[in-house]
Amino acid sequence: MDVEMLWRQQNVGGEQMSLEQIRSRTRQLAERAEQRRRQQGLAWIVALAGLVWAMWILPTAIMRAGCALVLAAALAELDRRYARRRRTPDADELSAANGRDFLRGRLIERRQAVRDVLHWQIAPAGAGVAIVLIGMYLRAPERWPLPAAIWAVASVQVMVARWRIDRAIKSYDRELAALEG
Repeated sequence: MDVEMLWRQQNVGGEQMSLEQIRSRTRQLAERAEQRRRQQGLAWIVALAGLVWAMWILPTAIMRAGCALVLAAALAELDRRYARRRRTPDADELSAANGRDFLRGRLIERRQAVRDVLHWQIAPAGAGVAIVLIGMYLRAPERWPLPAAIWAVASVQVMVARWRIDRAIKSYDRELAALEG
């Protein structure tokens, strides 16, 4: 039986996407994801090296503990990322018949990964940074403006990250709605 003919006979409501459109969008999504993975991999290497270096040079135990918390959160997230990647088949391994399901699955997976950033990266890292800043304050209370300024900058960064997360989730929701027709 011709797969494309079967595909066109489906009643999905709204405008139907051709197999070539689905293949094209699946390839584009896979290419964007791979490019993002490479960029994030480089960022992870730099961040982990910086955290190890900071743990080595920080003068107090509380500051090292805060850095260790951030490092543990980063390593846990790195493990989650690569475990998720191992579970997901490549686009080339899938047949045209289930391309739409593959695309839908990838979009849902990416949307959930973006949502998880807040809980698995930002929250533990924020707690670790707070501990480091408390250690800075306890070590030299007369220099309180420095930890306060760092906390203010970190708070702005978290707000910007939250805004970008919400924007990305809305983008994935729009793509899923377009896919559903």
